[in-house]
Amino acid sequence: KDFYFIDVCGVLQDLVKKTKKQLPLFTEESGINMVDCSTYNKTLEYTCKLLNEDVSRFDSIYFKTTAIPAAVQSLKNTPDMKYFAEQGVSIRNIYLDKHSKYLCAIDISPEDYK
Repeated sequence: KDFYFIDVCGVLQDLVKKTKKQLPLFTEESGINMVDCSTYNKTLEYTCKLLNEDVSRFDSIYFKTTAIPAAVQSLKNTPDMKYFAEQGVSIRNIYLDKHSKYLCAIDISPEDYK
């Protein structure tokens, strides 16, 4: 069992290194800019800036009702993520506003996107 933990953590670290080299990743149509990526405790964490949002008028409850299903569907549609789900990797998306102020975080368990 420990072998798999080491293995998946190594894979996650490689993925983070590759992703960090490409940052910032900008998705034009969505107005989302991925600005950081990290891994810890079998969690893959992405930090994204919402370029059209401001903390003063951001509704995190409403945002999560659309962002969580979209994130889960995106993970389910990404073949590489199947391996991470099987290995028990959680995904955490942290969202910042256009001024880099914290908005909210979304946590997705491996069971959610299997």
